[in-house]
Amino acid sequence: MQFFEHDMLLEHTPWFEAVGAAVVFFGLAWIMARYININRFSLHGMYRNRLIRAYLGASNPGRRANEFTGFTSSDNLPMHELRTVLKPFHVVNITLNLVSGERLAWQQRKAQSFTVSPLHCGNYDLGYRDSAKYGGFSHSPWAP
Repeated sequence: MQFFEHDMLLEHTPWFEAVGAAVVFFGLAWIMARYININRFSLHGMYRNRLIRAYLGASNPGRRANEFTGFTSSDNLPMHELRTVLKPFHVVNITLNLVSGERLAWQQRKAQSFTVSPLHCGNYDLGYRDSAKYGGFSHSPWAP
């Protein structure tokens, strides 16, 4: 029997071999999901670095980028540091993904708006907090 004869393979495979293969594949998938962080291997970090370099890096006068990558850590400014800049007032609209909730209107949307500005971060339901205290930047001179 040739491997590419799919109909023969499906019709003549014993059920216990199919169940055994399914258990092996499930176990392998569980082990991989347990130890491999999908966020480390996604393209999100690459897109994030490209956007930072395009918008913040282009306006950084003291920029000393890595010759190979073109990135530098000084391009990524915390939002609360933009308080000293008078114009324009930066407001970033973000979507929070919801995995569960009690509101029927959000069953299909599964998202909620979130706003980040140099002054405050948050939304209507969660409340707002000072941007200097959000994301681990409590060492800011604006923090009480």
